[in-house]
Amino acid sequence: MTSTSETAKHARDSRGLKEGYRSGLEEKISKGLQANGVPFLYEAERIQFTQPEKKRYYTPDFIVTTKTGKTIYIEAKGRFVTSDRQKQLMVRASHPELDVRFVFSNPSNRISKTSRTTYAKWCETNGFKFARFQEDEVVPTEWLAE
Repeated sequence: MTSTSETAKHARDSRGLKEGYRSGLEEKISKGLQANGVPFLYEAERIQFTQPEKKRYYTPDFIVTTKTGKTIYIEAKGRFVTSDRQKQLMVRASHPELDVRFVFSNPSNRISKTSRTTYAKWCETNGFKFARFQEDEVVPTEWLAE
């Protein structure tokens, strides 16, 4: 088992020095603790909690009525960050009747630097239709014909 100071040093090295602190204030506190010989850990624990239910609102980018009268919701995405993906899954869970689709500037982009999953693969896995933005056909004509 490692001592508190070894664990503290490891946590500082792996997080504080390697990646940098998240703010100048954090760095100043770290230096002050070190100067006073106070052992500490930096972002070494994750504590789970339950957030109370909050009502949120989703504002779709575009609402399109197809030739057959079907309503589809279109999201235009250059970047498809975690919060966007989470929100769409929550919207779907709350309103499974909505047909939300995505138009990406590049559906081959990966969802993160460390993931092999692309925007396209995420959509396929989660049952969302998607398309690549094209100047001559901004929304797929087959979507409009449905």
